[in-house]
Amino acid sequence: MQIEYPLPVFVDAKYCAPPVYCSTAFSALVRSVPDAVLVLVGEAEPLCEEVRQLIKERSLEGRVFILGFQEDPEKIYPAFDVFVLSSGPEPYGRVVIESMAAGVPVISTIDEGPREIIKDGVTGSLVNIEDDSAMSSALLHLYRHPKIMDSYGKLDRSWVEENASFDGYMERLEGHYTMLLEG
Repeated sequence: MQIEYPLPVFVDAKYCAPPVYCSTAFSALVRSVPDAVLVLVGEAEPLCEEVRQLIKERSLEGRVFILGFQEDPEKIYPAFDVFVLSSGPEPYGRVVIESMAAGVPVISTIDEGPREIIKDGVTGSLVNIEDDSAMSSALLHLYRHPKIMDSYGKLDRSWVEENASFDGYMERLEGHYTMLLEG
């Protein structure tokens, strides 16, 4: 998938709830970053009509693309500059880890899984649920500070390798066993 716009933002559409929050944050970003593009990926059929209506109401046609369910979403993560998880309850945050593994900076709402994975201001940004002002500020901050965006992406990939990969898990497990045996 090739996106011609320079600043695509990826949102897991299945969790873009409520859609008005996500579209409000994106609309604010577009005022400052006119080339920004929002790509919604995931199963969101119940939300699609509401999202399409909001796209039209906010004059975002040609800037918001609904890809729907993707069999292998990890293959498209590298096409995006930022991943946004704008949902409510997210107990684990698998999509956050997948994005981080691809080196894509993450902005997420504060919830159980993302709060344990993302170090706010170090490996990504955390914002309150339905705080569209904070979400758009976080997006704009990254676009205005590409070195921070790059740093998040590099630290994200490193965090996944150390904490969420099989090799990282085995190293920690071996360390625990060694400590127990010596102990």
